[in-house]
Amino acid sequence: MPMPAPASPLEITYVPARLGTPVFREARNRVEDKIRLPQNYEAWREGIAVQEQAWEERPEPQVLDELRSGTAFKVILGEPGAGKSRLLEHWAERARPAAPGYGTLVPLLLPLRRLQHLPPRQDHPDPRDLAVQGEGLADALWALGDPGLPGQGRSFRPLWLLDGLDELPDTGSLGDWLKRFRTLPGAVTVTCRTAVWQGLTGELVGQGIVRVETLMPLRPGAERAAFLVPALGLAEAASLAAALDRNAALATLGGNPLLLTLAALVWLEDKALLPASRAAFYRRAVAALWKRRFPVEGPQYRTRERDQVLERLAATMGLAPEVDLKVLEACLVTICGTERDPLMERLKASGLLVVDDGRERVSFLHLTLQEYYLSVSLVDTAARAAMERHWADPRYEEVLALVLARLAANGRGEEAGDALAWLVRQGQAHAADRAVLHRIGRSPLRTALHLVGRSSLAPEALGAGWRDLQDAVGPSFPRALAIALDRGTPSVMLERLAADPDADVRQAALRNPSMPAEALERLAADPDADVRRAALRNPSMPAEALERLAADPDADVRWAAIGNPSMPAEALGRIADGLDWAMQRAAANNPSTPAAALERLADYPEETMRRAVAMNPSTPAAALERLANDPDVTVRCWVARNPSTSQAALERLADDPDVDPRSYVAWNLSTRRRC
Repeated sequence: MPMPAPASPLEITYVPARLGTPVFREARNRVEDKIRLPQNYEAWREGIAVQEQAWEERPEPQVLDELRSGTAFKVILGEPGAGKSRLLEHWAERARPAAPGYGTLVPLLLPLRRLQHLPPRQDHPDPRDLAVQGEGLADALWALGDPGLPGQGRSFRPLWLLDGLDELPDTGSLGDWLKRFRTLPGAVTVTCRTAVWQGLTGELVGQGIVRVETLMPLRPGAERAAFLVPALGLAEAASLAAALDRNAALATLGGNPLLLTLAALVWLEDKALLPASRAAFYRRAVAALWKRRFPVEGPQYRTRERDQVLERLAATMGLAPEVDLKVLEACLVTICGTERDPLMERLKASGLLVVDDGRERVSFLHLTLQEYYLSVSLVDTAARAAMERHWADPRYEEVLALVLARLAANGRGEEAGDALAWLVRQGQAHAADRAVLHRIGRSPLRTALHLVGRSSLAPEALGAGWRDLQDAVGPSFPRALAIALDRGTPSVMLERLAADPDADVRQAALRNPSMPAEALERLAADPDADVRRAALRNPSMPAEALERLAADPDADVRWAAIGNPSMPAEALGRIADGLDWAMQRAAANNPSTPAAALERLADYPEETMRRAVAMNPSTPAAALERLANDPDVTVRCWVARNPSTSQAALERLADDPDVDPRSYVAWNLSTRRRC
């Protein structure tokens, strides 16, 4: 995965990212069939839609090759800290030619936040003008990027690497900006925060006229540990990865490169115990960053004034990506009495802020730190007022969750519960008026549950607010099912839904990746085989439980355990080389099965085994090429659909004597991309 920017206090070797696109798959059970039914208002309000749980994952060099080839237009999504900016920097470095010339591909890396405050220029049009498109927009952006090449009369091919769709000025909607970016000559890539993209309701998003790729998080366990090895060493990296997996508040942060880096910094300071909440984690991360830059404590350590200045700065900025340097100076004067206070130089050198003296702009090191300090400033105001102002804005979800956590930590849990109860009532008040929430595009109930999950608050800390949340879920099947499927649902609610009277709701909760590992361990030992089987479909099931249940007396339970993508590759390799045909068949379906084992199973004499290998996206290209000549037409169809099938094999299948493989070649996403 991409690493944090060079300003990060820990230097970790760059690891190529994985990019994923959700792909449609056929419904395999009654739960998914029900999701496809026509949507009534309550189902829409609680977010039920087709669950795109299958992902086509590709290494980032493959995506860059597509951009190099011509006129591709891509949107790269990711959470704050996922590595979007670092990925574009890496692509700019790889694509930059040694000697630009006629027809050469030349990248332009441009942080779109620069368009927020532009000085007037006479020689180029204003890129914020919605009427400026095509070559005029290209000239204006090229001048801003300043790649050392002429902007007008270009004789090379531009590769636009535009960072931060969500940081553009509000001179037009994001849909308007995207339409204008599509008029740029050459290939275009735009990054955007996932929550902001999902909040777009314009027709542009639904028409599929852009290819959306998501930066995939680091997987729990070995992948996160491998990321940390250069900074912590093998043993410490494994210990921190395991500790994060056990920590309900921080487990999801471990898939984010920047936050995992900050976790490593906190771990180096104190290996005894990770913070129990996100608010505490950010507080310790700030302290660790400060101490790393200024290790000697004393009268000049100034942590109290530091936090006061940063809180005031965050309150002034809101979630704006950057502000004028004079804003920071004014905050310093308010707290310290003079802008010449030595604290200014400490703030600049701390790594908490990024100061561009040339442009006289300042921003936080990362949005996560800005959100933390903004939440501190909002705690001093009424929580309900903050909830009323910001709940409908998806960008504020983490901020509001931190506000709730800080209120509870300060003994103001009733105030936090009251704010949540108000939010739940909004959903009830608008139930009869579809237009209001359709226009907002947010579910108050789901947002309240997300805030509880992010804040890591125990139900007892919320008092009446938690009771209102439970009552709001109530007996409604669509509502309970939507909440059981939602990855943002807090673990305590998922555990409750795992005992719901409706079997479909129970199964959805059991399969939710946010179900805590301890609960899954318990459910994996349930005497009811149906419960064990449903729990085993959860990708968060601990590896130890999976290996144990691979020998369960119930055949369906064994199949579910072996099919789980979290089953260790070593165990899958042993199973694939074993003598039990059914278990081998289950291993052939699992994308985590080692390539060497799939290569051997590709030559299995029984066609159903070869079909399983042919549909597995992890099957090596060489094995798929052999299977492209398989006498079984179904095997050839699955090869034609497989995203890992080589161009040569697809071209051969395009001339298949049977019409079905030829049809699947046309359908194959890989073929469409290459065409």
